[in-house]
Amino acid sequence: MSYFPEVNRSPSDSRNLLRFAVVLLSCFAICAILYFVFRRSDVLEPFLAFNARVSSFAVRLFGGNAQADGVFILSGRNSFQVITECTSLIPTAIFVSAVVAWQSSFRDKLIGLGVGIPLLFVINIARIISLLYVGSAFPNYLDIAHFYVWQALLIIITVGLWVLWAEKIAHSPSPRSLI
Repeated sequence: MSYFPEVNRSPSDSRNLLRFAVVLLSCFAICAILYFVFRRSDVLEPFLAFNARVSSFAVRLFGGNAQADGVFILSGRNSFQVITECTSLIPTAIFVSAVVAWQSSFRDKLIGLGVGIPLLFVINIARIISLLYVGSAFPNYLDIAHFYVWQALLIIITVGLWVLWAEKIAHSPSPRSLI
């Protein structure tokens, strides 16, 4: 007996959901392993420095004062070090895993990845810039903005971006039909 009689699930729906869950978790596990292997190595150093350069350039575009020095962003009284956790790598791993796991065409997956990965990078740069401004103007609130507000926002944005892609781009059942 079903607790949700209004939901009529066929065996293929259950298989699709199971397939999605297995592929999603497998992809994310691979991403997590790669992340933990390389996060403290020099392999990611150019990417970290690139994040610092792009962030400091964007601050200057908006009239601020910031300079990048390797993985450091120097801005007035503040200096921030861009570490692996400060990048878009984790949200991107979640997004990529969900797109790869979702049943859709290869073309749809490429569109999702081609738009989603750069968009998550840009959103993360906006996060770094906002944290620089919060650290300068409201230093007492930096930890709250950094560890709570932006962490929650990145999760919501990442999942929302995937749902938007699955609903509007991917030619497959909507995420709600599998729940």
